[in-house]
Amino acid sequence: MYNDKDSVRDTLLIDDVREATFDPVLGESVLLALKVVLSSNRMAATGVTVTFSIERGEKVSVITDDQGWASYTYTADTPGNVAVIATLTGSDEPIHTFPLKVLAAGFWDGAMFQFGASEPAVWGTEAAFPRTSGGHTVWFKTDSAPLLGRQFCLGLTGYSSATELGLTVVPPLGEYRALPDNGALKWDFSYTGSRGGAYGLKLASPLILKHSPMNVMSLAPEGSGIEKLNVELDEFTLTFGEGAAYPCHGASHTFTVWPEPSSSLLNKQVKLVWDGESAVSLGVVVTPALERAQLLTPEGAKWELNCLNTTRDGSFSLRMEVVESSITTGLLVMSLGHNLVRTETWTTGPFPSFDPLLDYYLKHIRAISRFTNEPASGVQTLLNGAPYNCTNAQGEVSAMQLEGDSMSLSIVNRYDASHA
Repeated sequence: MYNDKDSVRDTLLIDDVREATFDPVLGESVLLALKVVLSSNRMAATGVTVTFSIERGEKVSVITDDQGWASYTYTADTPGNVAVIATLTGSDEPIHTFPLKVLAAGFWDGAMFQFGASEPAVWGTEAAFPRTSGGHTVWFKTDSAPLLGRQFCLGLTGYSSATELGLTVVPPLGEYRALPDNGALKWDFSYTGSRGGAYGLKLASPLILKHSPMNVMSLAPEGSGIEKLNVELDEFTLTFGEGAAYPCHGASHTFTVWPEPSSSLLNKQVKLVWDGESAVSLGVVVTPALERAQLLTPEGAKWELNCLNTTRDGSFSLRMEVVESSITTGLLVMSLGHNLVRTETWTTGPFPSFDPLLDYYLKHIRAISRFTNEPASGVQTLLNGAPYNCTNAQGEVSAMQLEGDSMSLSIVNRYDASHA
């Protein structure tokens, strides 16, 4: 129901209203509009001045078009509840109030992922390793006020579909539920299939355009049937079936697997198996080719992952197969992106804020790939050490700092855990 829809100034009334279709994040814009008609015949009232004002004092006047519509684009610049009030020229009485809930940048930081009885982690920062036998529980937990009370659903993305994995989820994927006051929702997973695979989990809410980060899941049978092997990506030690690795755009990486001296796998023919988004679609060139077998010597089997010409972020998994027995290792998750960068930082301002006693500044950070020397998009930044926005197409992120406050923007490189 529109406020004051039938109580209007003179012979004008509001016939229709277009509310915001989503809750904007700081810096995002939403379109607000209302239609003015003549009360006598409901014809469009053209050339009427409608003033849109925000509680803190900003006012914008708009003339209705030939359909009687007056539209205003509100750009969110302060978090919290905001009211945009529309009035007709010459009147102080509101004809409609548009209520908005503005989210602070980094609002997903309050989302925590818990796999079974493991310790909660920030959603999207730690891979989980479910097994095809039995089942497990995934929790979404938060005490973030902007998220409490909203409707949320869980979605599966990329790699393999739920049907392909023989995966059943209760409540079903895509079903919305309200986040209760205790800030916890859970989903129970079970598997009827036996094949492994990789996939990602994301959270979505109807009034929020941006989905949560993706939490990578690496599904494998309960025991690979293969003894433990030594694994490295470049000089970094890895383990099949655990953890994740982070190849970089513009780089070529060496992937090495070697057995212990007493291993029964010495001098066996092995090959590398790729799961998830294909190497071709991501632009990764694997040498020797994935279908080609090689000997697992004491020095190991080596593959080159050539990412020199990749540009698209993506995830996949690698496992090694023993050709004569077809047994394989567990999955090793790989997340391709700008995972090693240097940074540039600067500050602009001061600018007047909504508080007349304080100015604000904008702090900026730019990520530049150490391999391509070009601006790096999609890189997770940290605001005062906590996960914040990812860099845009120009490799940049900005944050507002009120005068007198302290604030830092930084990046931790996923490739080698170095600080940039």
